[in-house]
Amino acid sequence: MATYAKAIGNGYPVAAFGGKREIMQAIGRGVSQGGTYNNNKPGVAAAYATLDLLQKQPILQTIASAASADERLQKIFTEAGIPVCFSGYPAMFSFAVGVEK
Repeated sequence: MATYAKAIGNGYPVAAFGGKREIMQAIGRGVSQGGTYNNNKPGVAAAYATLDLLQKQPILQTIASAASADERLQKIFTEAGIPVCFSGYPAMFSFAVGVEK
C-alpha cells in the first residue's frame, strides 16, 4: 500500500493511495473509502497536470543537476565557522545548526 499527498498535486490539497490489485479490489466490497479531498476537482486537475509534466519533461533531473542550495548553505556556514549537519536529498533537505552529525 502506498499513500501520496500534496506533492502529487504540486502543493494543491489532494491525496491518493494505491496498492496491489488484490488489495485495491476490496474497495467497494465491504471496504469503504472516504476523505477530506473527495471530489476535489482542482486538486485532481493539479495532480494530473503534475504527473503529465513529470512524464514529458526531465523535471526531476533538472532539479538534481542544478547547483544545490544545500551545498551553497554548507559553504556559508563553514565560512562563518558555524557547525551544521545536512540530511535528505539536494532538492529536499533539512539541516540542524550547532551539530556536525
